[in-house]
Amino acid sequence: MEDAVARCADDARHVRALGEAESAAASSDNIARHQYAKGIVNFINVLNADRSLRTARDQLVQGRQPLAQDFGSLFKALGGGWDDPTVDSQMRPPEPDSR
Repeated sequence: MEDAVARCADDARHVRALGEAESAAASSDNIARHQYAKGIVNFINVLNADRSLRTARDQLVQGRQPLAQDFGSLFKALGGGWDDPTVDSQMRPPEPDSR
């Protein structure tokens, strides 16, 4: 259990850092777009800032996946089970009306 808690804490710090990087990239993208609108920079600066923002967002999403897995491991380590006898695994949601 202690390992699962430590992994969750490490991954949470990593995700927080990735979130800060994404926020900084969004700010840079916004600045590049304003500068382009004012004629200060050329469009390649906007494209580079946009690419950096998309990369930061992708890394943030990818960084959240291990955290979710670690929370699952922690849940299991704390005695949480995955089998709920009251849930029918074959049950499907109702089909939407075709009106």
